[in-house]
Amino acid sequence: MLKAKRILASLIDWYILYFGIYGVILFIKYKILHYFPNYESYKFAVDFIYVIYFLFKDLIFKNASIGKRIAGLKIVTKDNFTPKFYIIILRNIFDPILFVADFLSIFIANIKLGDIVFKTRVIDCK
Repeated sequence: MLKAKRILASLIDWYILYFGIYGVILFIKYKILHYFPNYESYKFAVDFIYVIYFLFKDLIFKNASIGKRIAGLKIVTKDNFTPKFYIIILRNIFDPILFVADFLSIFIANIKLGDIVFKTRVIDCK
């Protein structure tokens, strides 16, 4: 059950990243674009929004991203303590780098490689 919830949470988070934030980007493009005199500035603003969301997504709801919160999950250390904020951010840095490997490792062993490296785990809150 935890495996299915983790996959669901991951899919929700990626959906939010690519489609939910895309709405913000469209707003920037059509409502605020006159503040960006060239495409490079606009591209920088879009990339900045993506990076900020991606790095801080698991800090939104106290160690749970929006997807994890919907699925009833949260991140804890191996000893069931709240991880430091920098551990969560470093853990999130690994997500795009190891996306396919993490997705497969969740299917096979119900753990992400980032969890192993940073000594964290995802637990069911319900």
